[in-house]
Amino acid sequence: MRCRRLARLCITSRSTLPVLCALAFAGAAHADPVPPVSLEVRAGDAPGRLRFTFRNGGADAVEVIADRRLLSLEVPEVAGAPSTARGRRTVRASVARCAFAERPTSNEFSPRVQIAPGQAYSESVDVAELCPRGVPAFPSGAVEVRYGFAAPRTGAASHTRSIVVDDRPDTFPWVRALVLSSDVVAPPIASTDPSDGAMLAVSAAGSSAADAAALRVTATVSNPHVQAAWTTLRPSQFSLVVQTPEGRSVACDVITRLPAGQRELFQRLGARARSTVRLTPAMLCPSGTFSVTGVYRATAAFASSADGAAFGLQRVFTGRVESSPFTLRISRGRLVPLQPRFE
Repeated sequence: MRCRRLARLCITSRSTLPVLCALAFAGAAHADPVPPVSLEVRAGDAPGRLRFTFRNGGADAVEVIADRRLLSLEVPEVAGAPSTARGRRTVRASVARCAFAERPTSNEFSPRVQIAPGQAYSESVDVAELCPRGVPAFPSGAVEVRYGFAAPRTGAASHTRSIVVDDRPDTFPWVRALVLSSDVVAPPIASTDPSDGAMLAVSAAGSSAADAAALRVTATVSNPHVQAAWTTLRPSQFSLVVQTPEGRSVACDVITRLPAGQRELFQRLGARARSTVRLTPAMLCPSGTFSVTGVYRATAAFASSADGAAFGLQRVFTGRVESSPFTLRISRGRLVPLQPRFE
């Protein structure tokens, strides 16, 4: 950008000091040095994940910020892209963007990694974590992945906004790479068909929170049939299975208890009726389950063993049903690398 401005200035100027223009061009050329690491992005080991890689092709070791929250996705600007005219203004066609909600503003508290000459370091990232509002409708083709901070409008970036944090004097606000949009868009989550013969069905929706104490799960037990059904329905009859960002599977059934078959505990669900219960995952899961920032994938289960035969009830649900997967999001937990690798 500054080079184009200098070019216009030197072409239109009537100055007789071309040496100053040459010096200005030299200064502009040195203002944007080539980063000592390159960025590579490819599809991850599991659906809905990407793997980003820093590769050191130089002769010296380099220390870089390894913080996946600095990633962002954007459709690259294409020369001659269509635009619309609004009055006297010309508005460029909008582009799809995606970035972390908790994007750091400086590198002072971000993890760092040292990469030897010829070595590469990579991490995995969940696209659902990268795109907290859902993956935009990226068109087919290339998507630009940018890693780093916003480039300054004028001058060089400060060292607190550089992805390279060793003793070299130059600053490098960002690097970028291209990836196919088909590798970015995660496949849709499979849903449970309520017509699988079960008397009742359960569905669940997660939430986003700063910490585990504020997380909530909305679980709904529904009767998909035209005949009424009976069941006991208490929060203690629900359990969760949670997959952490690191890939661990945690059974969350700390307070799961099936109530005794007392008449007042039975609830009638009419045809197509439903009943909703709010759950607190921190009470169901072992301590420390939600200590890491990121996206947690979970399923909810509802179980009942009381058949109501002693009270003459008909069509009483007994058994266990599971929900389709849903997500829970922690925004301020510990930031840990996801599946880090040195190559």
